[in-house]
Amino acid sequence: MEDKINAMVRDFTKVGPLPKSEVRRRIMDLLEDVKAQDKNKEVLGSFIKYCREHPEQRFWQALRNWSGFGFVFLSDKLFHEDSFVEELQDTFYWEGKDK
Repeated sequence: MEDKINAMVRDFTKVGPLPKSEVRRRIMDLLEDVKAQDKNKEVLGSFIKYCREHPEQRFWQALRNWSGFGFVFLSDKLFHEDSFVEELQDTFYWEGKDK
């Protein structure tokens, strides 16, 4: 975020003004980034709170229970590939980020 602000200041203060539409676009892009970060912060905060309230649960188990879904499956296959269903891996007993 700070890099974007520094780039904007540099561009806005160099010789020759930027068109108003470009200034507006850059400011709107920056505001969208801030909104996205706030949304992620709220969701992440909720999950962290859940994990603190349920320390007995492993990460993937907590993710499943916090999200309200019965299963969290992963696959290296795309949905439309023939062996997609056979390649699904349940994460319930996973203890890390990879098997």
